[in-house]
Amino acid sequence: MRAEGKLDGLGWDSYVFFGKSVPWNTSTFTGEELAVLRARIFRNFYFRPAYIARKFMAIRSFRELRHLAKGALAAFRFTGRG
Repeated sequence: MRAEGKLDGLGWDSYVFFGKSVPWNTSTFTGEELAVLRARIFRNFYFRPAYIARKFMAIRSFRELRHLAKGALAAFRFTGRG
């Protein structure tokens, strides 16, 4: 991407994981397509039943449950499901 000049003019503040858009394009995908793919990959990993069950079984306190619930809500919002 650097050789193709696709990163020119982008500062570190452009690299935001949870942003709704991606500030660059590749030769294959637009920034919007990359954002959709990123959300799909995130959702497919973190919302697997086995992952959720493992996290649920590891909860040791109400505080930890609350923390995980807030994280799940943020993930739903990020992936466009909430």
